[in-house]
Amino acid sequence: MGFASFIGTRFGRRLLLIAALFALGLITLTGQTARLTVFQTDELREAAEAKLVRLTWSPTVRGQIRDRKGRVLAFDRPSYDVAIRFDVISGEWAAHQAAEAAQNSPGWDTLSPEQREQAILDRLPEFSERSVATRQAIARETGLSITEIDARCLAAQDEVGQLIATVRDIRKVNELREYAGNLGITREELDRRVAGVDRADLLNDAARLRHVLASEITVEVEDSIRRDVEEPLREESAPHVIVPAVDDEVGFRLRRLAAEKDGEGDPLYPGLVVLSSHAREYPLRIIDVELDGARLPAPLRRDGPTAVAVRGVASHLLGTVRRRVFREDVVRRAEAIDQDSTLARRAIIQTPTGPRDLGRYVPGRDSIGHTGLERSLEDQLRGLRGIEIDRLDEAESERQPAVAGRDTTLTLDIMLQARIQALLDPAVGLAAVQPWHANTERADPDDPTSPLLMPVGTPMNAAAVVIEVDTGEILALVSTPSFMPDGSHLPASRAERERFIALRQPAINRAVSTPLPPGSIAKAMVLCGAHARGLVHTGERIACTGHFLPNAPNRLRCWIYKTY
Repeated sequence: MGFASFIGTRFGRRLLLIAALFALGLITLTGQTARLTVFQTDELREAAEAKLVRLTWSPTVRGQIRDRKGRVLAFDRPSYDVAIRFDVISGEWAAHQAAEAAQNSPGWDTLSPEQREQAILDRLPEFSERSVATRQAIARETGLSITEIDARCLAAQDEVGQLIATVRDIRKVNELREYAGNLGITREELDRRVAGVDRADLLNDAARLRHVLASEITVEVEDSIRRDVEEPLREESAPHVIVPAVDDEVGFRLRRLAAEKDGEGDPLYPGLVVLSSHAREYPLRIIDVELDGARLPAPLRRDGPTAVAVRGVASHLLGTVRRRVFREDVVRRAEAIDQDSTLARRAIIQTPTGPRDLGRYVPGRDSIGHTGLERSLEDQLRGLRGIEIDRLDEAESERQPAVAGRDTTLTLDIMLQARIQALLDPAVGLAAVQPWHANTERADPDDPTSPLLMPVGTPMNAAAVVIEVDTGEILALVSTPSFMPDGSHLPASRAERERFIALRQPAINRAVSTPLPPGSIAKAMVLCGAHARGLVHTGERIACTGHFLPNAPNRLRCWIYKTY
């Protein structure tokens, strides 16, 4: 029987169909094998090796800030942070435990999908109650309300959510740029294409890159990028600080609670973790200054010394730190490393899972410069984390210790700063309305009986800068009112607080951030300049007309002219 005759039979056609299906399956398997073993070998090997590597990070210490004489103005003090694992905060732990308990119960295999879902829901409350017990224990031991603890847990969820979105955007941009490079598209060409996109609905760089590369991206590439972008972050399973910088006694008590188990060996307070940490301290934020009353201007002179408790010494200059990590912190850190090769060499370490930044931010675990020098010197003051790299397949470990941040010495003399701030305290009188100011401005200019806008004794804002003329070094830079980071400088009542902030704006550093007329102190500098050029001579008298423009006596008038 010939082949054509054989194919003409029903049996032959069936056999040919089976052979074709078998060949199709074989071709598919062969193609997939080739893809995995030839085209994606390096990528898959890296992914497999990454699962056999465990990275353990240790905290670092922020650098100190000192004044010109070596006095410590800011340092990190060892303390304890009270944290809860993120899976407990988010509720994933309770859901996982409920599912596991339901699956281990008798008759699970006989249940329908709907019954299984209900069985899991029935077990969920007991594990949710354990999560609540953790938050209640923290509230009890720290003295905070359970409402405050819950609010901080929600804030941690929001923070991690923002961090995940930021990191995924950055990852996607990097993946798309790398893919474009593999296609032979230069960075300049890619940037030109992105700049030409006029779509208001494409809100970020990742969306615009995806748009311009849409025709070049295959389904397989899309899946590969998605897997890399959605790789879980450490923050999704790590403990997140709920109460930072507790004292030793509270820290020890909570550590004992974290170790307590029930009869089955499960923790009574799931997710509770007490971490060794550091709290930022400013030891000279409050200084007692004694002024000699006899050396004050004549109307304010008094017998004996005047004691002033100066609060918020150099607060504007030193600034503050915060624990919350914002999107811009992550972006700014990445840009700093990209632009500063010295910082990159210090901070970037190559690991089996790829390059890692030893100065990376961990939500709730870090002090981040928020204002003042703490912010402007962030990359210098910030230290580098220690890292332990464990290779699980080879039982090998590699350790790199943490490196403290770099210390900074200022030209500031903190005791001179405090003394000038004491002189500008309204209680001394130099920075308060006095009778000789002849203030007559009233709330209603047309009613002479209405109250004065600034009666005698009203505190006034002030600023002063002391400069070493020969070197240009700043010895003191004072702005009053100053502030305390904990808000203790504010009045007790809400209404008084709002009025104080609105009228006196304590957060503003008036020495550098507010355009103010220089006042009569500028006359001395102008006189020195005129004398240096030979325009006036020592002992020469200058007539003051009380106004600046010769033919306009009613404009740019001085204070004395307006008063008298």
